[in-house]
Amino acid sequence: MKILKTTLTPQYKLPAALFIVLYFISTGTLFSQQKKEMQVLLYNAQQVLYSNPEQSLKFAQHIAKNSKSSKEIIQSYLLISKSYLIEGKYDQAIEASENAKRMAAESNDDSLHVSSLSLLSEIMNFLNLTELSTKYNDEAKQIIKRNSKLHKEFKEIEISEIIKKDAKLSPEMDLTYAKITKGTLFTQIAKRYLERSDYDMAFLYFSKSMENLEKKSNMDYWEMLNFINYSDYFFNNKQYETAVEVLYRAAEKQKKISNPFYEKEINEKLMKSFIALKDSEKSQEYYQKLNIAEVNTESQLSLANEWVVTHYENKKNNIVHLKERKQKNIIYISLTFLLIIVVVVVVFQRSYNLKIKNKKDFIHFFEIMDQSNHQEQKNKSLKPISVSLETEKNILTGLDKFEKSNKFLNDNMSLPLLASQLNTNTKYLSKILSDHKQKNFNFYVNELRINYIINKLKTDPQYLNFKVSYLAEECGFASHNSFTFAFKKHIGMSPISFIDFIKEDKKNNAHRL
Repeated sequence: MKILKTTLTPQYKLPAALFIVLYFISTGTLFSQQKKEMQVLLYNAQQVLYSNPEQSLKFAQHIAKNSKSSKEIIQSYLLISKSYLIEGKYDQAIEASENAKRMAAESNDDSLHVSSLSLLSEIMNFLNLTELSTKYNDEAKQIIKRNSKLHKEFKEIEISEIIKKDAKLSPEMDLTYAKITKGTLFTQIAKRYLERSDYDMAFLYFSKSMENLEKKSNMDYWEMLNFINYSDYFFNNKQYETAVEVLYRAAEKQKKISNPFYEKEINEKLMKSFIALKDSEKSQEYYQKLNIAEVNTESQLSLANEWVVTHYENKKNNIVHLKERKQKNIIYISLTFLLIIVVVVVVFQRSYNLKIKNKKDFIHFFEIMDQSNHQEQKNKSLKPISVSLETEKNILTGLDKFEKSNKFLNDNMSLPLLASQLNTNTKYLSKILSDHKQKNFNFYVNELRINYIINKLKTDPQYLNFKVSYLAEECGFASHNSFTFAFKKHIGMSPISFIDFIKEDKKNNAHRL
């Protein structure tokens, strides 16, 4: 067989070489241009973060989707998190920070890893999830401790020490040590002086913060936080009209940010100021605005808490699963055949004992279920409530209809949504649930959902063959894990164990016949 060879004649060699050179130059230029474009977008996103978080978010999302650099992607996730945090969307802020943390750990970028951990710690602290906040803060400290290059970059500053020593602070430190959930450094110091009733020093630092921010552009968010806290200074000094003026300025800034939590805070402070001014019309106006803002904030907090519970429950389950696998591997390698037999015997015995215990729990559960209607009637007379009798009656009637309507199967059902459907507010509804049902909202809805699915399992045989994930979706739970957790909490056993016992009970009854 002849091998055909292709050769370029001299007149084609030079153009071909030029083409190859130009190809690599154009490819390199394109890559360089793309990198420059991403750097410009990062800069622009940072510039508008505190004046137009929605625009900053769009820039950052584009970078996260299109950048080839892991560092740029991590930085974009941090900007996404901060944008959502400024807008009060805490569940999405946590998720973006978690993505940044994961990627920073994978790429061994200690600086960005600490930044993401610090941001997560701040968010959790704002949501009063102290344990998680401390956990993230401790992780960040461990990384800083082992990497001396980070000591200066992440130097901590204590407000109490500044006040104690009357430290001299440069204007640059105001934003360097700013906290998104607390304000600039000078705002934080002013708040601390205000808490100590040192009004002269509080006024000094509020003024310093305002002066610094006015010299810069795109500082609307920081100015809003300063105005909100500055109004407390005037209110405490009974300068109510000035407090209102400052709060109006805060409200103007808030419109650009659209954060329901600060909208609520501003409306509440305006309502109190107008009450102090004895302006009933204005105080009533801001009372109504406050109620609307409260619904939005409770909805956001509910989403954030649900995300945290679901995420960390899954994470915990994965860790447990990995540990179990590791332990099994060690057993298979190290134990003899005789030891395996002993283990099987022990496991069988424990399983049998657990089965007996669960059966007792199972019987006890149905005894409680039979008595539940009598107990609910008894509970209705336990505590007096602070709302009117007519309102109380309307809410209880609405709850009875709600329980019979199966609306609780809606996985979007929340305290604000139910309150809206019952034509009341969340405070009254929570009070009635506490006094008459002896439950908070989540426990109340979960119990209705669990009782619903238990009834289905007992009365409809096909439900015994469905997967747990389908049962969870059927009765309104957002995830398999949250359903299993709620099921075990309410009756003391997992859905699978419960189904096994029903099957066994039906089988035994069939044999008797």
